Amino acid sequence: MRRFPLAGGLAAAGLTLAALSVQAQEVNLQLNRVIAPTAPASAALPWVNVRAYELNGFEPLKHSVEFQITTNQSTLDADPPGGCCPVPGRGNLGAGEELRSISLTVNPTLLAVPGSSLIVQWTGEPVVIYNDVFPDAGQKPSNIIVSSNPAATDYDITVTFAEGTKVTHSKLLASYFINGVATELNDYDLAYTNSTGYSALAVIQHANGSFGVIGAVPEPGTYAMLGLGILVMGFAVRRQRR
Repeated sequence: MRRFPLAGGLAAAGLTLAALSVQAQEVNLQLNRVIAPTAPASAALPWVNVRAYELNGFEPLKHSVEFQITTNQSTLDADPPGGCCPVPGRGNLGAGEELRSISLTVNPTLLAVPGSSLIVQWTGEPVVIYNDVFPDAGQKPSNIIVSSNPAATDYDITVTFAEGTKVTHSKLLASYFINGVATELNDYDLAYTNSTGYSALAVIQHANGSFGVIGAVPEPGTYAMLGLGILVMGFAVRRQRR
């Protein structure tokens, strides 16, 4: 399996390191590309949004990334511990449509570091490091899987919801460790494209029992940040090997 950044480097994007000195705080993945046939309940194409953002302002989780899955336009209280900013939910699943699973691709450079591990948890239950719950965590997934062999899969994180859950939103936390030590994870590390050409994939179930598959490609504004993250992690890996 071949994974690759979405842009041909910083130079191709017309950016310099100085231009990227302010770290990206938020990445939105709009899953609105049809991969498999759908049978939408409404005339509008069904889509789902994943909003990933860094918790730099909250000391216990400053290295972690919260990502919110939303399926409709209802207002979502997005305040993480320590306070942030309420944002509107995104997505437009109709009454006859429900999200059954969503999968994300992680920056493979992170997963290649010796002794590294990635933990993903629903924030409605006490999470690692913080040992507390988040407000308005949304619906609980029935299962969360982080691939034990990233080289063999296109997607590294799969979040599944039981039939009938009727997901409106769900907040999850991704934490990255090297040899048991919490290590910096960036929002764009969860927005990496894989060999399919997508960075995320969702399975939608319709009222008639049929399924549709939709995918996402990161916003153009995240391309350069992805490239910078790869350069930084590559340097870290080389230093560790020395």
